[in-house]
Amino acid sequence: MKYKTDIIYFSKKKLQIYLENDFVLELLSSRKKFKNTYYDDWILQDSAKRMIYSEIIKQLNPFKKKSLIDVGGGIHYFTNYFANNFSYTLIDPLYDFDEIKLKNFKKNQSNMNHIKSDWINYNGKKAKLMLANDLFPNIDQRIEQFIKFAKKYCETLFLIATFHNEPKSYLTQRTDANEFLWVSQFSGFLLTNILQRVGLNVSYYHKNKIRRLNENLFLNNRQVILLKINFLKQL
Repeated sequence: MKYKTDIIYFSKKKLQIYLENDFVLELLSSRKKFKNTYYDDWILQDSAKRMIYSEIIKQLNPFKKKSLIDVGGGIHYFTNYFANNFSYTLIDPLYDFDEIKLKNFKKNQSNMNHIKSDWINYNGKKAKLMLANDLFPNIDQRIEQFIKFAKKYCETLFLIATFHNEPKSYLTQRTDANEFLWVSQFSGFLLTNILQRVGLNVSYYHKNKIRRLNENLFLNNRQVILLKINFLKQL
């Protein structure tokens, strides 16, 4: 048995259509007082990022007032949107977020339950929905473990996955040791293998399409897809 999985793709053609009515830009431009981090600037300046957020809003809107766990979502304009429209929990250690800004944000936004921790440590209530946007598998490569975690704590997972179909790696340093590591970014090939291994319904068509994606929507040429995984429906 496999879990029902809908896959939404982002392309140059889809971006052109979206830009005919760039409502996310209008929202952000009219509410600059909510600006908190560089991420707000990123959304303002990057039309592809705004297109992805428009799709997230479209997917989540039918579930307003339901419980939503946001994993690694950060603090930005849409944090307010989520907190005001859902029973909202943010799980994020916010490593690079200023503590004073965070305190002020929480003071002005009482609808948000923030858990300042890595998602692996969460043992709270189960939610109707879970969102992980632009975190797996390139920033957090524990995607297989995360999907198993999500199955335990939500009914439907919205996973915006990023990956590279051309070889790409980064030199990084461990925070707990004087050791440098070369970390390779996930490919569509590796991603689809893991998705199938954890029981998601990924057809032969989608598997091959993901492995060949080359849309050039972002400067680093990462590929982005949205996976809507319904853990209550098995095929």
